[in-house]
Amino acid sequence: MQFTFNNSSMKNAGKYKLYLYCALLAGIFILNCTGGTRNAFGPRDVVNVVMDEQLWEIYGHQVKSILWDTRYYPSFEHVFDVEYSPPGRFRENRTDFFRRHYLLIISTDDSQSPSNQIIREHIADSFGLFHFDDLWASPQKVVMIIQPESELKEFIEDHQQEIFDLMFQSASNRLYYMLYKQGDQYQQKLQQELISQYEFNLKLPQYYVVAQKFGIADSGAVISVQHMRSGSHNAVSRYFAVFWRTDSNFKFDLDSFTNYRNQLAEVYFDNDILTVNDTYTDSLGLRIEGIWQNPANRQGGPWRGWIVENQDRIFLIETHVFSPGNKKTFYLEELTIIANTFEALP
Repeated sequence: MQFTFNNSSMKNAGKYKLYLYCALLAGIFILNCTGGTRNAFGPRDVVNVVMDEQLWEIYGHQVKSILWDTRYYPSFEHVFDVEYSPPGRFRENRTDFFRRHYLLIISTDDSQSPSNQIIREHIADSFGLFHFDDLWASPQKVVMIIQPESELKEFIEDHQQEIFDLMFQSASNRLYYMLYKQGDQYQQKLQQELISQYEFNLKLPQYYVVAQKFGIADSGAVISVQHMRSGSHNAVSRYFAVFWRTDSNFKFDLDSFTNYRNQLAEVYFDNDILTVNDTYTDSLGLRIEGIWQNPANRQGGPWRGWIVENQDRIFLIETHVFSPGNKKTFYLEELTIIANTFEALP
């Protein structure tokens, strides 16, 4: 059998080889720039804990309680679920476990301990709490604790808030990325509409739309924003609303705020009732934590709001979640991230 090659075929073959060579170089370049970091995986609300089995038997419940941070919304739920992994299993399945989003590795100063050996690969001689971003995968948070065994229990107790905050902030950062990874371009038109019509700025991610616009007598207005997306999360309702008052004599204290909000609910939220659980000041304004409930419909869920004052308006920003049978913490955190993009214009 005889094959005949013409000049055109040879040129195309040469071009194809050149393309393959360039693609290979580009791949090597990307791996060098990223350190070959692989994508992390796993649920956003699960922390994998690695420690020796005898330590887990002693301190496991203490560690779980810290990460659970049980909340009432208005049924009890854990912020994080905890999965325990013995160090031997962790090493045997290195590719699997090293790629989890959230890892907490705890050990004593026993140099024969498998968990000690994992930590000492990264922390030479020091004791304490150490944390790393994207150590084995991305996005990832790895927290390591190493202490003499006689001091371990007290050390965990003293640092329980820091342990939880490191994991929760990492989860929140991941949420922010998922919400805004495509930039603001796709919502820029809606953002400009809010600025021109209502004189405030709000960065709404994809799938959030202005569902309703109302006037409230002569003293203010409200817009209601709702997450609108079909699919696996369509049983989760996320609501975001902005109310404002322009009368200069109107002042909020906690009782008048609760009454005012419940009056609005008679018109806009099907007679929902708000119960306030806590208040404190954050970077946005006076933050109010509570529970919304609708006794007639037997519904309820977590509620979070802010009172924000500027030169001539008092804003009430409110968020609430309805997701029966599902955990709600991170849906509420999603709305909190959006709320923190709010800016009242002069």
